[in-house]
Amino acid sequence: MRKKINNKLRFEILKRDNFKCIYCGATSLETKLHIDHKTPVSQGGTNNVDNLVVACKQCNLGKSDTPLQDNDYLIIKKLNTKLKDIKFQEECHTIDDFKKNLLHEIKKCNSDIRYLEEKLFILKEVLNDLHS
Repeated sequence: MRKKINNKLRFEILKRDNFKCIYCGATSLETKLHIDHKTPVSQGGTNNVDNLVVACKQCNLGKSDTPLQDNDYLIIKKLNTKLKDIKFQEECHTIDDFKKNLLHEIKKCNSDIRYLEEKLFILKEVLNDLHS
């Protein structure tokens, strides 16, 4: 039988995870937040703090009873932290989504960098001509 997560524990998990979905970074202003079990209760997971994370409703229901390793959570959390300013075309709910969308963003950035490098080269030539 599933043991209920008490309000104090729920609040501690929300606070620890900065009141954001660990998968997509959504906040309570955007969606309903759930407390997710890393190892699902159906597979022996407990309400231990180390087994609980914040997940938005969509991510939690999408994950369903799929267990994730601690390393998966760390990677997702780091990516959410580092990429919080990047607006992906699609939401990321798995590491594969992150990889796919990150590669897309990198390609866009590389294209922008090449364009800027070309403009910088032209600007340097113009400045050199002015100083000659």
